[in-house]
Amino acid sequence: MFLTDCHLHSEFSFDSQTPVNDIVERAIELGLSEIAITDHFDPCKADPDCEKMYDTENYFKRIYEAREKYGDKIKIAAGVEAGQAQLYPENVKKLIENHPYDFVIGSVHNVTGDIDLAFESYTISNKTSWLERYFLEAAEAAKTGLYDVFGHVNYICRYIKKKTVPLNVHDYEDLAILVLRQVIALGKGIEINISSLRDGGNTTMPPIELLKKYRAMGGEILTMGTDAHVLHHVGKYAEKGLAIAKRAGFNYIATFENRKPIFHKIEI
Repeated sequence: MFLTDCHLHSEFSFDSQTPVNDIVERAIELGLSEIAITDHFDPCKADPDCEKMYDTENYFKRIYEAREKYGDKIKIAAGVEAGQAQLYPENVKKLIENHPYDFVIGSVHNVTGDIDLAFESYTISNKTSWLERYFLEAAEAAKTGLYDVFGHVNYICRYIKKKTVPLNVHDYEDLAILVLRQVIALGKGIEINISSLRDGGNTTMPPIELLKKYRAMGGEILTMGTDAHVLHHVGKYAEKGLAIAKRAGFNYIATFENRKPIFHKIEI
């Protein structure tokens, strides 16, 4: 069985302290065939090139060292999670054009005004306006094409649910489809982000209903990632994630090399 984790954060992300080698060794222990270490590049007005938050030179040095040490046991892709392309397209473009990434995840963590969605107050009365705000900006980010796959398409839902605000896919399905249309039109992909499975639930980001919509709309490229920031989350529930992808209509899961998708048959 081909198992992969294409969304991992290491010591080179501002919100993780996990050494690259520890991630690789854990992935080998779990029997993963391939991983992508995708640390955060999250530009903001105060640091548009993330010079204070993201050490590109040492990131690549560590990746090359890990490949030299573990390359006979696992494939290690050099990746990045590039945020806010709708707000900082030139900064994201400069990063990905000037570095030899295998894989770029596009994401929206912040919206206009450098508002971090993880720290907002969501209520029953304001959830609709926040959903509209997020998905419309996510659609703008998707239009830029500055990514290979769009990550955790319904990202804001993670934080709305944490505020115990009632939420289901029908509250935002039409908005999410705006993002999926842009992704498909540009020949890009999305990820099945399985981080929520470790919270005891059975849903993913996006949920299976939207994965099925994406497939029915012609979406073919699907990667899978745990979005791990700590070691014990690496590869967690990878088999369950593949099973959900299969149920959504996908026969192949993708990885990337030199920004090109490679398809692997799902054997569940």
